[in-house]
Amino acid sequence: MADSSPTEKYRVHFEPDNIDIIAEPGANLMETAVAAGVHINASCGGAGVCGTCNVLIKNGRVESTRTGKVSSQDYKKGVRQSCQSRITSAITVIIPPESRLEKAVLTREETRIAAQTPVALVTGWHFNPPVRKLYLKLLPPTLKDNISDLSRLLRGVKQQHNLANISVDFGVVAKLARVLRDGNWQVTATTLLDGESNYRLIKIESGDTRAKHYSLVFAIGTNAARGQRLD
Repeated sequence: MADSSPTEKYRVHFEPDNIDIIAEPGANLMETAVAAGVHINASCGGAGVCGTCNVLIKNGRVESTRTGKVSSQDYKKGVRQSCQSRITSAITVIIPPESRLEKAVLTREETRIAAQTPVALVTGWHFNPPVRKLYLKLLPPTLKDNISDLSRLLRGVKQQHNLANISVDFGVVAKLARVLRDGNWQVTATTLLDGESNYRLIKIESGDTRAKHYSLVFAIGTNAARGQRLD
């Protein structure tokens, strides 16, 4: 049966993950890897300009045009840019270590979370994130203590965590009354260190949410070695 048969699908095997997936003819190799849960670096997001997603086609065929990111010698050996390759037969794909570096970091982090024990990835560093979660138990209003909700919150932050002169985002103020009462005056305030000593209150949540503390970091700039913008 010809490879171009509209009813035929191809088995794609990824090593060293030992994962198989069935792909449509002409499917993008990188997108197929993502669908299979296989990690391949792609600094340029699949635009074909960074050369970090190179893989080795062990057997089978893909449709791919060689760019300057793959040498002629490597191309003859079966190296292809996965983001620029389309599947035209059943194939076995080897993902080399240099295309899997980020996965090593992710694996260590997944292991740390599962074991709930800290892992030292580097030594000599002091971990001091600018974002903190502060748990507060506030006294509800009374006739003798009838200050505003915001004043009550800031008073609690100062008394319980020794932080004063904190600026407050408008989004916090807008929902403060509801969050305080939903949490029965027990809340978690998220602060951001803006500069060396200026704190901003950027989020307020009902109850104790300190166990759920996540953040995203984006690096936006230029790659001097490749002369390409990373977005």
